[in-house]
Amino acid sequence: MKKTFVLFGILTVFLLSCISLSAKTKKKIINLNETSWELSQISKKGQKLPIPEGANITINFSDGKISGFSGVNSYFGGYKIKNNSILTAETAATLMAGPEELMKIELNFFDILQNSPRINYNNTTLSLRNKNGEVWTFKKLDLSKKLKNTK
Repeated sequence: MKKTFVLFGILTVFLLSCISLSAKTKKKIINLNETSWELSQISKKGQKLPIPEGANITINFSDGKISGFSGVNSYFGGYKIKNNSILTAETAATLMAGPEELMKIELNFFDILQNSPRINYNNTTLSLRNKNGEVWTFKKLDLSKKLKNTK
């Protein structure tokens, strides 16, 4: 009888530890569907890089599609998130010209977006990191606030 209780106790401890281990190892699955983001910071090796005035770079995610404004042009396409950490996007854009500094940041944005950046995400920020260590940080857009008092 005593052996049964000891055996039952060991089995219970084993099962509880397995359950707690599996709960700790589950990764948070990134779900960006129906979210919108606006560029707030660019940094490289811990140094902030300037964002030209009027760039207003945005990213919108909806049902496997990505779109937004890239500084001068609008863009659109499809996206996937691989291994819960790498964004792959295939995009096309309108072909407008604009000020040189905005064209340059737009080119850099498309470069990071289309070269499978590492992605980090929480409720308020989205970060894209390229292979060169450049990090583009976006803040979540609340469109209801942006559209308030507009027609």
